[in-house]
Amino acid sequence: MELLRFLNTDPFWKAQIAQLHADRYGEISLMTVLGDQRIEFGLAEDYQAKFKKLRTFYEKVLSQDWSRYKKISIKFQNQIVCE
Repeated sequence: MELLRFLNTDPFWKAQIAQLHADRYGEISLMTVLGDQRIEFGLAEDYQAKFKKLRTFYEKVLSQDWSRYKKISIKFQNQIVCE
């Protein structure tokens, strides 16, 4: 629930995230509005740090080309994996 509150109170993420899906293991996937990407978020733990890392990636990499990647994984610590 904390993750949902965070998404609803942050103007950037509220506008960017179109859909959230959680599987039976607690793994979360997000679908974006701009760029139509699927974000493999992983578990909801440490969600603020994950969103901070993702925001930096958006500003430095995706701001040049929003459609560059279709899948972005931030579920692993200290890395972002893109396809």
